[in-house]
Amino acid sequence: MAHKDLAFAVSLFRELGWENAKPNVLDSLPVGDEDQQQRARRGLSSGRWIIESSTYPYEDTTHIGHVNPFLLTLFALRLTVAPSRVVSLLRTYGTNFKYHVGGRSHHREIAALIRTYDLDYQLKFIEEAAKEIDIRGSWLDHPDEFNVVSFFLVAENYPTIAIPRHENYLLTWSFLAAHAMIPESHALEGDTHLTPTLDDILPTVGEHLHACFEQGLPLWDQLGHVAVCAYHRGLVERDAVVTAAFSALGAAVRPGQRLRMAELLMKELKVTDAEIAANIPLISGVLAAAEPRLISALGLHVLAVAPAEALADCALPMLYVTTLKGQRDLLTALKKRTDVGPAVHALLTPRIQELALSTDQKVAVLASKLLEAWGLGVEAATISDAAFYPWNPTPDVWELPRFERIDPTCDAIVELLHNFPITSVITAIEVEQCFLAFTELAATDPEAAQRLSESLKRDVPWWMSIPDSPTPLANKEFLATQHPVSVRNFQIQHSLGELPCVLSEPSFVDFSILFDDLIDRLHAYARAGAQVRDADLTLALSRLDRSGLDVASAQVEARALNVPVLPRDDTAPPRCAGEIVADFLADPYEEPALEVRLTQWKWEQRNLYRPAPMLSPASVSDVPDFLVASCNNGGLSSAVAPRWGDVVWTDLCFDRSATAGFEGALAHQAARSHAPLGPGAAMNLIAMLQPTTKGGLELAHGAVRDAWGRGLLRPGVADPAFLCWDPASSAYGRLAEVCLDLADQGMLSVAWPLLDAILVHTVSASFATTRVAAVVQAMCDLAPSVAHAIEVGTAPREAANVPGLRHYAALTKKTKAATVAKQAVRLLPAKTRAVSAEASEVFAQVDLGAWLEPAAQVVRDDAECSLMFINSDVDDFRVVVEFPDHDAIPLVSHTPCYVKTFDLGAFLDLQELTLFTDDGFPTGYYVYARWLNDHWEVQEKSTAGFPEEAHRLTTTVVFALLAALTSKKTSSSALKFFLDKGMISADAVNKAMHTLAGVELFTPIHILGMLKTPIYLHYLWPVLTECLGAGARTLETGGTAPQWLGKVLDTCVAHSAILGAATAAGHIPTEAWKPLSFIAAQKKKTAAVKKAQTLSEQFVEKDNTHGS
Repeated sequence: MAHKDLAFAVSLFRELGWENAKPNVLDSLPVGDEDQQQRARRGLSSGRWIIESSTYPYEDTTHIGHVNPFLLTLFALRLTVAPSRVVSLLRTYGTNFKYHVGGRSHHREIAALIRTYDLDYQLKFIEEAAKEIDIRGSWLDHPDEFNVVSFFLVAENYPTIAIPRHENYLLTWSFLAAHAMIPESHALEGDTHLTPTLDDILPTVGEHLHACFEQGLPLWDQLGHVAVCAYHRGLVERDAVVTAAFSALGAAVRPGQRLRMAELLMKELKVTDAEIAANIPLISGVLAAAEPRLISALGLHVLAVAPAEALADCALPMLYVTTLKGQRDLLTALKKRTDVGPAVHALLTPRIQELALSTDQKVAVLASKLLEAWGLGVEAATISDAAFYPWNPTPDVWELPRFERIDPTCDAIVELLHNFPITSVITAIEVEQCFLAFTELAATDPEAAQRLSESLKRDVPWWMSIPDSPTPLANKEFLATQHPVSVRNFQIQHSLGELPCVLSEPSFVDFSILFDDLIDRLHAYARAGAQVRDADLTLALSRLDRSGLDVASAQVEARALNVPVLPRDDTAPPRCAGEIVADFLADPYEEPALEVRLTQWKWEQRNLYRPAPMLSPASVSDVPDFLVASCNNGGLSSAVAPRWGDVVWTDLCFDRSATAGFEGALAHQAARSHAPLGPGAAMNLIAMLQPTTKGGLELAHGAVRDAWGRGLLRPGVADPAFLCWDPASSAYGRLAEVCLDLADQGMLSVAWPLLDAILVHTVSASFATTRVAAVVQAMCDLAPSVAHAIEVGTAPREAANVPGLRHYAALTKKTKAATVAKQAVRLLPAKTRAVSAEASEVFAQVDLGAWLEPAAQVVRDDAECSLMFINSDVDDFRVVVEFPDHDAIPLVSHTPCYVKTFDLGAFLDLQELTLFTDDGFPTGYYVYARWLNDHWEVQEKSTAGFPEEAHRLTTTVVFALLAALTSKKTSSSALKFFLDKGMISADAVNKAMHTLAGVELFTPIHILGMLKTPIYLHYLWPVLTECLGAGARTLETGGTAPQWLGKVLDTCVAHSAILGAATAAGHIPTEAWKPLSFIAAQKKKTAAVKKAQTLSEQFVEKDNTHGS
């Protein structure tokens, strides 16, 4: 709450002329007499400031009016308000750029004000500022970071003020130093013209760097650049930098960090052989991860200079590198070491003998020759030599534990905050525990709750605060769009002390509620004479477990309770909670289906699996239905409907920037489900084991182990079709490693069928992925364990069927995947049934449903389109449009104009193209061509657009969308957006590609990237056929085949099953494939010619010739 003297402080602030003052004169402005200062200081020293009324539901009253809170904070600084309070206010109001005077930051001015106080005040300010830092990825948000003020204090007073050893201060300094010493580092974001200059930074660079080294700050980010730059300037000793760099190499936890340190050591510091030899134990530990890029950057050089006695420790872990290039390079490097003796030979020989049996001929030859050089031979490995992964029985489904509260005390809440990532949105049961504990504490001891909230500052969710003016039903329009749990939290937060309990408190750890518990809570409301909050009631209903309930008797019990629901307004009819519960039991929510629909995902719209739109049951028609609104606005969660299946887990999705507070907590909660996970949830929970940019999610790893141990993760359930909830996903890159990790943790029965399901999916869905070989290799690695498990009876014999693996093993073409698949199949026992027939049936199923949908109506306009390049640069192009001689377009007449392709995504809204020329137009640089039903009309200014139902694309727009993708710098999001909305037809693509494919510098490579999966194939197949035609015409005239022709043929091969079926069904004209015959007939038998021959047999009649 605000201090009682805050109003006086604001009044004095205005009276003394601070309201519109400039920061550079604040040190000379008056602050009042002693009594005024004391009273204003009290008013500004504590309490919460509210700036202005807001639709945001958590700030709804006015305390300081519309004065600038940043200037008011500087007024508090002049009054010597405690540094802890000043820093807190600066971080609250100094980080909002709209409050900065003159639109810039004022760190120098703030430091100048602080320097007028004694040394103790300055040191306390530095200490308080160092408690937080505003780093955002690889840059520092300079205007928001008040450790910058501390730097100015240190720089002006060093050595009186020693270099602070606070990590946050030193990190801030490293960003400032990088910005000053290496401008191209882009270390700072936001206003930077008043940042410390090189003259500010250089005098204390050495001392700051030594402090950073002492504190063990990482050198793989901007600090490494600063350290190297300072060393080359002679500002810091080499030994100190080299020692710190090797320490950072050992401390790095992510591959990218280790690679950066290797580059810094080898390329920037150019470490000597002696320096490497002195750090061999540390380097060996780092290289044990066998990371391919790290081996190339550092490991090979280490092998060349390592002492002979340490060579085995360095080399052995690296020899397990997964890439063929890495294996070849290491074997070559070892061959050059002629100083190794029998002791090293004995340690390395077993692994080199394994490599001598490699399916890669070059690796096998190099390993065999190395063994010969050592006077040793190759011993055949047998299955009995292997260490088998166990095929463990699937655990029984667990008995769901009851939900337990934590003590409503500050200590218990702080402990939970320390042990689990508590966020604003309820994603895990621990967050619910924290919410219920804090609301009970706030109801029984509001002062303790307020102290706790203020002490934790910005590190806690918004609901961990006490509203100044409780209004549980305020901001109805805003709340109607929010998550049901957030609305419940808001209403409970604004009803502290009024309610006997929370109706929606879970009964079990999966968030579900027993009917008896709900009835008991309603009895408590009846005894207290309290009114139920509608969001709390509807959330309790959606969490209600109705299984095994006698609905008729339960309805009688509920109707007996006359507990009113707090009305939304004076006009709302009174409702009884018991009546709503009784009606709901007979007319509950129906679990929606999972369907593919256009969904906003980060910065673009994509077709993803999401819950189908829901309708509210009549039973809740008289109360706001936050669940249905949330579902229809974006999705559901298990915290709202815990007994539903995959539809509540669509937020459980791996992302390289995943955080513990969201994705990690979701995975953690998935392992608390009451029943085994469905195919989508299981798949995406397993996918959470992939490494993130910060290393990995410990909560997710624990969740997978827990889900298995609780019987929730069942073998053969995870379906790769649901990966990332994206039907077009082909992101199987790291799942091979994930499955090997599962096997290592005792989940071979989960990993094995999942790997084969991925192979089946890549074939049946015609996914063109380069990672199939990694999946096949993982199955080859696990095959001995599966064979052993079948032999001893722990695995079913059907585990050997694996139709996906056997499909690749049956391929006649020589690829790495096919070769390794053959090797894996030889390790397995015979199949139990005709798998080849079964697999053929699976892979022969081609879904042509999308091809049967009505084609979009793309308007065939009358403009002439072409594509031109500037100075033969494929990234510097112009989409040229020329309009016919028409009275409606006198501005351009026959002048060729260029289309601004960046604006194409807005065409549906505006029905217009933005045009420009090299010299501009008489009316300005741009003009706007608007499509008016049957003709173009060029206007000087942009228009507001048409009603949505009139929006259509024209052939000129489709041409421009495809032409723009000739450059890899052009985003494909606009084209994908129109494809996802079904606004583009194959005919329009065919018309555009007939012109584009013949342009010499045009390349379809970027468009082919959209055909890695067949989701757009029914629209974009003319990209393939027209490019084949252009390639054939080039060959016919004696030219060289376009460089992209092989990629086009690869895409045709990847989707040959679908393209063949679509051709047979008449969706693609047979004559469109005629160019294949001409390409296939070329005398020089290149890879492209062989692919064309295979495709020609499938698509083209024997008497066909190429088309013109």
